Amino acid sequence: MRRNLRYPLLAQFDAPDATVVCARRFTTTTAPQALMLLNDKIVLEMARRFAGRVLDTASCPSQLIQQAYLLGLGRRPDANEAKTMQEFLKRQMDLCRERERAKQPLLTPLPPEEDVEPAFAAAVVDLCHAILNLNEFLFVD
Repeated sequence: MRRNLRYPLLAQFDAPDATVVCARRFTTTTAPQALMLLNDKIVLEMARRFAGRVLDTASCPSQLIQQAYLLGLGRRPDANEAKTMQEFLKRQMDLCRERERAKQPLLTPLPPEEDVEPAFAAAVVDLCHAILNLNEFLFVD
């Protein structure tokens, strides 16, 4: 870490100021943190790489959700979570197909999955992005 250059993502999560010998940690403001987790380029790239890893090891939606939970949260989803995530994945696939028809760009996994439908791959990125965000909010004070 460079002492005179604060990393923006860590600054949003109250990283101590490295230029001060005894930094004081201020109260967390969750609105900017939530927006950063939804919109930051680095978080989106993490979601894309996470999706690439999940798609590499799972094929059907239920396996995919199980694998994403194991990798992202260190546990399997309960029945309600699995059902919710399957519904989310289906909704996102429909939305991604609409975006594809409208010639809008899709966020696809990294590395690219050649044998996976682009709308499904983009929906998996959205699922992984949601799990990354869920992971962050499980540990909020």
